[in-house]
Amino acid sequence: MDRKFLIPIILILGVLVVSGCVQQEDTTPYASCDSCCSTDTTPYGECDSCCSIPEGNGILNVEISDWAINEDNLSEIFFEYWIFNYGDTEAKDIVVRCKLNDEKDNLVISDSKRFGNLASESMVFDTLSTPKKVTLGFDEFYYGVCYVESCNNCVILYKRISELVESYSK
Repeated sequence: MDRKFLIPIILILGVLVVSGCVQQEDTTPYASCDSCCSTDTTPYGECDSCCSIPEGNGILNVEISDWAINEDNLSEIFFEYWIFNYGDTEAKDIVVRCKLNDEKDNLVISDSKRFGNLASESMVFDTLSTPKKVTLGFDEFYYGVCYVESCNNCVILYKRISELVESYSK
């Protein structure tokens, strides 16, 4: 009686092993991820699943800490931010841009700063000060945004996220 069930069980196991070993055809809708991820400036968008950041580059991101009007000089605004290099290489010639937008996403103030270089796997707290060229209403809402605008020997992290590319390009 045991032998009756032994042969079908062996056959079923054999079919499972063989079907598990057979390579299935690639079902990704992209012919080649290389063409999609060929440059640092290409937003990932549809290529998120197959693109990786190349080794030997700095990987930069900026997070704004706060923005404020200078109490000692009311015609000046400060943007305070952290800049991070997650990469295994020093990032060079970094330029950081900070913007102040109103509640309707209209640009109020925009300025950039040459940060310089940032060592691999490090972070630095920094400040960008800029003239306040417009009058800000105290009863209105404003928000600040800072990001890496350009750099050499690096990958700018926000450019890999299509929603952020759209947001920062306003």
